[in-house]
Amino acid sequence: MLHYKNHSEKLQQIINGELSLRENVAYFIQRIADNYHLNAFNQVFAEEALLQAEIVQQKIKERKHGKLAGLVIAVKDVLSIKDKLTTCSSNILKNFTSIYTATAVQKLIDEDAIIIGKTNCDEFAMGSSNENSVFGPVRNPADNERETALSIHRLQRLLHNSIIVIANPTFLPASGWSGMKQSRDCIIVII
Repeated sequence: MLHYKNHSEKLQQIINGELSLRENVAYFIQRIADNYHLNAFNQVFAEEALLQAEIVQQKIKERKHGKLAGLVIAVKDVLSIKDKLTTCSSNILKNFTSIYTATAVQKLIDEDAIIIGKTNCDEFAMGSSNENSVFGPVRNPADNERETALSIHRLQRLLHNSIIVIANPTFLPASGWSGMKQSRDCIIVII
């Protein structure tokens, strides 16, 4: 369960020793596992995320942390992370290992965000229904027999179900969303 309302409160709880960032990340890893049937993630970086949580927690305690320290982030599987698979949810790239990290992702990492995994999407992010992926469609948590429709809806469902705290969709036609939108216990960042 989340016991903070925003990022500032979360940081303060870590500084005060009231919240373990490792336990917080483990909570999200468990939520992803509990919702595996939704097919929302192509990859989960559980071990790396837990290790990074320990490193970032120490930075927070020493007050040497970045602006996004402790935020748990999932990136769409069209953004490269060095030495990780970047499949673009396509059969063509299902075994492609990235040789670099995308600038957008590197900026998140540089500010001590914790990348928890890569989310499923339409092949090469060219679609709006999340049903055209080599890994199968992303399911709607409210009705597992239905897809989630637009990418923003997929993210909203993941966020609503506390599966992730932050995500970055790619181009969202007709959505009109940009920048940051904060709600009670999640932040959506549009990059």
